[in-house]
Amino acid sequence: MECAVFPRFANAKESDRLALLDFKNSVTQDSVKIMNSWNDSIPLCNWIGVTCNPHSGRVVVLNLENQKLIGSIPPAIGNLTFLTGINLGENVFHCDVPEEIGRLLRLQHLNLTHNSFSGKIPTNLTHCTHLRVTTLLEESLLGSLVSDAQNQLHGQPPPDIGLTLPNLRVFAGGLINFTGPIPVSLSNASGLQIIDFANKSLTGTTPRNLRSLAVLGLAGNRFGKELPSSIANLSNQLQRLTLGENLIHGGIPIGIGNLVSLSILGLENNYFTRCVPTFIGKLQKLEELDLEVEVGQLDRHEKLDLANNKLSGEIPSSLASCTNLDSLHLEEQYLNLSYNDFVGEVSQEGIFANASAIFLSGNSKLCGGVSQLHLPPCSSFSSGKRLTLIVISVFVGNNLTGRITAWIGNLSSLNSLLLAMNNLQGSMPYELGQLSGLENFQVCENHLSGKVPTSIYNISSIQFVSFAQNQLHGQLPPDIGLTLPNLLVFAGGLINFTGPIPVSLSNASGLQIIDFANNSLTGTTPRNLGSLAVLGLAGNRFGEELPSSTANLSNQLQRLTLGENLIHGGITIGIGNLVSLSILGLENNYFTRSVPTFIGKLQKLEELDLEGNRFSRSIPSSLGNLTLPVGLYLHDNRFEGSIPSSLGNCQKLLALNLSSNNLSGTILNSQQPSQLY
Repeated sequence: MECAVFPRFANAKESDRLALLDFKNSVTQDSVKIMNSWNDSIPLCNWIGVTCNPHSGRVVVLNLENQKLIGSIPPAIGNLTFLTGINLGENVFHCDVPEEIGRLLRLQHLNLTHNSFSGKIPTNLTHCTHLRVTTLLEESLLGSLVSDAQNQLHGQPPPDIGLTLPNLRVFAGGLINFTGPIPVSLSNASGLQIIDFANKSLTGTTPRNLRSLAVLGLAGNRFGKELPSSIANLSNQLQRLTLGENLIHGGIPIGIGNLVSLSILGLENNYFTRCVPTFIGKLQKLEELDLEVEVGQLDRHEKLDLANNKLSGEIPSSLASCTNLDSLHLEEQYLNLSYNDFVGEVSQEGIFANASAIFLSGNSKLCGGVSQLHLPPCSSFSSGKRLTLIVISVFVGNNLTGRITAWIGNLSSLNSLLLAMNNLQGSMPYELGQLSGLENFQVCENHLSGKVPTSIYNISSIQFVSFAQNQLHGQLPPDIGLTLPNLLVFAGGLINFTGPIPVSLSNASGLQIIDFANNSLTGTTPRNLGSLAVLGLAGNRFGEELPSSTANLSNQLQRLTLGENLIHGGITIGIGNLVSLSILGLENNYFTRSVPTFIGKLQKLEELDLEGNRFSRSIPSSLGNLTLPVGLYLHDNRFEGSIPSSLGNCQKLLALNLSSNNLSGTILNSQQPSQLY
């Protein structure tokens, strides 16, 4: 068909705005009043819960988790075609999930947990082939089902789910009344990392050959037979395996011993018999072993080797009830629980009455027991004594107020401090630098002010840092890449950092993400970062030609955003070396000359934003060679001549904006773009 250059549809942002207003009208109760921001006096991208692509302005994330909303999801949600994430968890949305969600072909994350949805899971959700994370916990949603009069739904997961959703990374549906077998086809979703279908009525066997699987949660189902030998074919990356309350009987199969990465093994409340195999003690990463009830039933047990692990929690009281045992032992004679992290009071009954038969050394949080064990009395333990805090992760998005105080520096074992999305204010204490084992530090989206303490930049173990969206200022230390050599993610967008980008960042060779958009940084782009996937430096003050060092960025780079940087001159030929680029944003600079033809050779490109520059001459015909679904934003330049006929070859052209140029002609395309300007 022939497409004119002038708009044939409403502006793309207008389409998103109308869809969101329809969503707002479907909300019947908004006690927190967050929808008050959804009005024409506020830019759409500033509406609470809405995240836009900074280049195209299209809505990419809708996050309204735990906002106490009551209402339903309107069909218009299917018009938000650029959505990659929907999070509506912990509200009171009801009625059916609209079929139109299946039109969101870019969708990667869908969270509908803790709502009151009913009806069927939309069958066309399987069209969302990019879907990686699906959580439907505690809903009454089931696929291919029929409800009874009381809406007590039941049914089976689709047998071909692993074929229709091959990109799944997380699949969670706990507390939904699924029945029937676990689909064998899940083995086709080879990238699956988390499966959580606890507390259902599933049968069958565990999926196999999922080499990336880290968590398999199937507790509270109805396997009702011996644990299959196929468990040996689970991923050797598996860290958590929970199969409690499944009516399983027999012994623990030897295949469990192959799961060398296990940190949590839950087999509680089943009917396991025989002895606990000695290979359990060789799972050197084990931190929690739950054999509750069963341990006390192992009346012919002879050996239990649990020493030198990282087991935590209380010692099961059922061990004391093994009255027929001569010994529970490591070293062929004893019960050895030494060098773990058990807590609480040690029993004085059963095997625990024989101090010569048990080893408990290396467990600093145990108390009580018979006097021969020489443990401290439990009364000597105060609530705060012997505190070893390993991770703070529950403080994200909890509306915390106040300041981060200096006492935090006393938590010497802290490896993660996650305080993002709160209302913290004031300066960060210098004592944060005492957290010598810190790996993950995130304080983004608060109201912190002042300079980042220099002590933080000396914690060499840090891998993840995010200061973004605070009122911080100052300069990045010139030696930051030397003092933080293990950095993987470094984010500080929307902070008033000034000065040059440190050249030393090239020494942090594992860096994968650098995001310092909307600061006042100068200098040049870092080079020789072979693992870099994202470089976000839009909205700074480079103010010169794009450096030739751009060619030395990683060939793994997927996103390069340098918009609004006062850059002039031409696009350096080095951009053509970035063969993995999917997003290239150079908008609102002072680029001149022509757009080089090698841009059309970036075969993974999905978005090219050259808006608001001074590019001249003709649009290169090589852009018609792009093969993926792509958005081209070439408006507000000085292009002239005819529109290349080759653009008609872009069968998956998603958006094309050529407005405010000196172009003529038409586009012949058998499949018109979804947005045309």
